[in-house]
Amino acid sequence: MCLGYWAAWMICLPCLGADTWALKPAPADLAPGETVRLIVLKNKKEAPCPDNIQFTADPSQGSFDKAACKYTAPPAPGSGLAITGPIEITAKFDQGGPQEIKATVILKTKPEFSGGEAVRAVFGYAQTSASASDPSHSYLIDFFISRPFPWQRNQQVALDNYGPRLRWWGNVRLVSSPRQADIEVAQFLQNFITDAGKVKVNELVQGAEFVTGVEYRLFEFGTALQGSHNYEDQSRQRFSLHFIAAGGAIGPSQPRTRLRIFETPATNSAQYAEFRRRFGAVPYKYTGFTIPDRDRFFRQYFAGMRLKTHYFDAANRPLERPPAILDLAYGQNEAVTRGRLYGGVVRVEAFYPLPFAAQTVYLFGMSCLKLARAQETVPFYLNEAANVQPSNAEVYYINTGQSNRDYYRVGFGLDLVRVLTKRVP
Repeated sequence: MCLGYWAAWMICLPCLGADTWALKPAPADLAPGETVRLIVLKNKKEAPCPDNIQFTADPSQGSFDKAACKYTAPPAPGSGLAITGPIEITAKFDQGGPQEIKATVILKTKPEFSGGEAVRAVFGYAQTSASASDPSHSYLIDFFISRPFPWQRNQQVALDNYGPRLRWWGNVRLVSSPRQADIEVAQFLQNFITDAGKVKVNELVQGAEFVTGVEYRLFEFGTALQGSHNYEDQSRQRFSLHFIAAGGAIGPSQPRTRLRIFETPATNSAQYAEFRRRFGAVPYKYTGFTIPDRDRFFRQYFAGMRLKTHYFDAANRPLERPPAILDLAYGQNEAVTRGRLYGGVVRVEAFYPLPFAAQTVYLFGMSCLKLARAQETVPFYLNEAANVQPSNAEVYYINTGQSNRDYYRVGFGLDLVRVLTKRVP
């Protein structure tokens, strides 16, 4: 009996030490001229590419890089149809004995031209505030479009990963009426789409901004780089630097939305002397501070540099993800300089698509900074008048003028189409 067990153990011992090998292309399909990495798996784990490996393809198409374990599809022909269909790749090498493993890649066609119209539509939530001012919160719709300049011919530049160098772009932002934000962060994120759907139609768009202009690509990286992150899509990045020039307008706020009514300081109070010096004698019980009623949009224009991050998969194919954008520009903006075009304004704007679970969360921010020496004054702390209507005969109105402060906007958003898909049955 013992001899029988011993014999069976000796027979199976070589089986326990046998390795299993496999070949896995990443990805399994590629377009003409593209390269795929051939991953050698040992016992279902990635192993180094053997030094003595030999590759063959059936049918015999494309080329191999044995040292890097890569296969490159045949380039697109100058005329006629590109080669398409399955290609069986066989790898032979010696690792503890002769090994032979196989895999299949699919050759697919690729559109003749790339870099066409690029669009992003975002529904999000933003916080906006001027320097030393109370922030306001609102829902936001951001629509961005970029298209090649129409007079350019479809030259070879249109075949690369970036498209034509000269493009025309535009950006429209619509903001809702201010929203209350005094809830917990967890509750806000959980009910974000549901609460957004409860916004009344007449409150959805209370302000607007548009910018349009041109961008010209100056420099670009020819190869894709791997970032420090490790997203599930194994994305690679290419970077390009552009010159931009644009102009646009910002819709002014309605004066009633910015009106605040306070109790006028008593003549025997410590604040009255400074109050009178700044605003004059106010012979009424209440003082209302308001901005002027403006009949024109705030104009703006700027020029500067734009850095873009373009995302590609492991086979160097563009992902369906808008590029990350960082703008640094200089110009003028009436919304920052008391409603007039004077002085210089630096505009810094960023947009980043953050992959998250099954979708992408868009992060964005913008700031306009006036290039001038800061002015510091002692603020007034007045008692706000409760339940006083703007039509009250005891209210004296003071025009504070348009804003002369730096301001910023930060927020996050989701793809507008996906939001509508969730809301519409």
